[in-house]
Amino acid sequence: MPEQERPPNDPLDPPVAGSPAAEFESDPASVPSRTSGNEADDVTLTDRLAAAEARASALEVERDSLREQVASAQADLRLAAARYREAVLSASPELPPDLVAGDTVEEVDRSLVAARKTVDAVRRQLADRAAAERVPAGAPARGGPDLSALSPREKIALALSRG
Repeated sequence: MPEQERPPNDPLDPPVAGSPAAEFESDPASVPSRTSGNEADDVTLTDRLAAAEARASALEVERDSLREQVASAQADLRLAAARYREAVLSASPELPPDLVAGDTVEEVDRSLVAARKTVDAVRRQLADRAAAERVPAGAPARGGPDLSALSPREKIALALSRG
């Protein structure tokens, strides 16, 4: 596989002899004394560093503030969902509270649909079972036994046994 050409002054290349990078690699302590000769550059770099640190600090404060706002908004959302759930349950007392749950309004709505389907299915099953086991209301009319099929001798024997 051919090697890709790297641009000149690639940071992966070894430092060129006599360059500040080569001097730093051979004796790192010599470089700071060499750069400290230009105080204007040192002040500019110090100012830039201080500005960057101040900006970083401000961004951290802003990040913490945004995190607090997000946590507060999430808590408000959970509270609103709980209140919505309670309102739905009070408006639909036939729904078991165990079937309606969720931390957001959308989750409560989804569980509400599922709970209504479950309640409807149970109602249908109970109605079907009640229809299958239905007993007519009231007792049948009372009457004596049908004696028309008995012979005269059987009729006399029956009458004598009743006494």
